[in-house]
Amino acid sequence: MSQLLRGKGLDVTLLGPVDTRHQTLCTWRKKRELSPYAAHRIGSWDCWDFALDGQVIRQQATSYRYEAISGLSLKAELEREFSSDSGIIRDESLALSVSVGAMSYEVETVSKSFRADLVFDSRPPKLCAGTMVQQFYGIAVAGESSKGNEAPLLMEFKKDDRVGDALLFLYALPLGHGQFLAEATLFGNQPVSASSLESIATEWAQENIQGYDENQAPLFNESGILPMGPVEPLSDATPIGIASGSARMSSGYSLTGLEKQISDCRQNVSLDRLSMNPYSRKSLWMDKLFLRVLSRDPEIGKQIFSSMGCELDGDTFARFMTDQFSLGDALRVVGAMPKKPFLRALFQS
Repeated sequence: MSQLLRGKGLDVTLLGPVDTRHQTLCTWRKKRELSPYAAHRIGSWDCWDFALDGQVIRQQATSYRYEAISGLSLKAELEREFSSDSGIIRDESLALSVSVGAMSYEVETVSKSFRADLVFDSRPPKLCAGTMVQQFYGIAVAGESSKGNEAPLLMEFKKDDRVGDALLFLYALPLGHGQFLAEATLFGNQPVSASSLESIATEWAQENIQGYDENQAPLFNESGILPMGPVEPLSDATPIGIASGSARMSSGYSLTGLEKQISDCRQNVSLDRLSMNPYSRKSLWMDKLFLRVLSRDPEIGKQIFSSMGCELDGDTFARFMTDQFSLGDALRVVGAMPKKPFLRALFQS
């Protein structure tokens, strides 16, 4: 976004501490599409797995690939770009509030205030009433997969009292060089303690990664809570990122949404407008129906995603996840869903 604004001849002030957290960012891309983050790519695969009651289901794609990039590496490169551009003021003060004045915005930090004609507010938003959460805790460990997994494992469903009635699954990503990211993730109506998810991820790694045990400190960890539903930005400034709906409501994947928002802004004459939801109407409608079903019975998510893993091919699944799906794809997705809970949610809406 800073490059976009600088390209339009604007001076930019970027507020906020340097983010040194590890973050693994993933999305699906067309195979012929060049990655804008090739220098930060962890890996790229044309297949991915679901583990269903001990059986591994592999989806193979012809036209798409699953890409994982290092968010930490990307953020470090952006910081270098900021420091080398004389038109960007980089201030590490934490923004406390944003208010709208008669002629400009005013941003308050602990030590000073800033005035600006235009403000993009990327601070984490408030969750609206009824919004579900996706919560995750991942640990990166050294070792080899005991099952020989060389492709991303998107979902291995678990039942664990530590997360109540939430849908719980493990996600495993090969990081290369004998390293894996094991991540415990839940879809639920309420968050749980991060330590519970950390324990679940650690236990899974002990069982499935040869050479790793609980006495070894993880190479790094990453955690967070993403909204699965509407959010409320913290100010009247233009929201961006998660605060403006970049996270797909049904999955939490946000990189595709953020890229769409920036592309829309690049094409929009008015810089102070960004879509509060960058996804299509058909995607938004299907996601809302899915969340209505899931909020009533989170555990039904296992049946939903299991059916999609078994009955969809890799390309259809990738198109649906990236909001590039056709009407025919939508019908195939609907055909893979359990019918009764969706019909009940549809007629009770």
